[in-house]
Amino acid sequence: MRVRTAFLSGGLVLGDVLIGNVFGNAIGHDDVTSAEASAGAVETYTCTLSNDSAVALLDIRIWIDAEFLAGTEIGLDGAAWFAPDEEFDADTLIIASLAAGATTTLHLRRTTAAGAVSDTDVMRMIQFSWDGA
Repeated sequence: MRVRTAFLSGGLVLGDVLIGNVFGNAIGHDDVTSAEASAGAVETYTCTLSNDSAVALLDIRIWIDAEFLAGTEIGLDGAAWFAPDEEFDADTLIIASLAAGATTTLHLRRTTAAGAVSDTDVMRMIQFSWDGA
């Protein structure tokens, strides 16, 4: 995800990132196959957040849309996982500041329970809010 503040209105901004089965999408295009659904599977992904603007982004909050919460967790270090479902959830990931030109990594984990139904159209939505300095 890249933020270019020249294209954003001033003040608090909200953004949605769809993570789904789109060809060429580094995170998506990964159906839950019959074998995974039968055996169960845990998959992890990383996503780079890049501030391509000339100003710092402050109070970045990251959470999962409640509609897409089942089996999805997020984290900032790849070790601790959380499933916040609203902007001000106690587990919402918060990045206090992302300097101009800086990057940080977001980790995502999807768990498919053993015996789950195969799903050829898995889609998750991660939501962000931030304020430009």
